[in-house]
Amino acid sequence: LGGEPEKGTGTYNKFVAVWRTFGFTPEGFDIHARKPAKGQTSYPLRPELIESTYHLFRSTGNRRLLEVGRDMLASLRRARAPCGYARVVD
Repeated sequence: LGGEPEKGTGTYNKFVAVWRTFGFTPEGFDIHARKPAKGQTSYPLRPELIESTYHLFRSTGNRRLLEVGRDMLASLRRARAPCGYARVVD
C-alpha cells in the first residue's frame, strides 16, 4: 500500500475477483484469457491476499474487508486434511 491505499485497492479488487471466481487464487493466472495459467491451477495456501485484506482494512477501516477476510478463511475448509491443511490442486 505504501501509504496510498487508493492505488492498492484497484489491484487488490482484481485479485479478490479471481479468488471469488475459483475459491482461491491459482498459482498462475493468465489475465488476458481470464483463467488459470496452464499447469498452474493449484493453490499452495499462500497468505498474501488475506494479509493484504488485513492491512487494507487497517489502513481504510472499510468493514466490507472484514467480510472478505471471513470468506477467505471459510474457503480454507476445502484445504483441510486430517493432520492440518494441504494445498488445493485443480
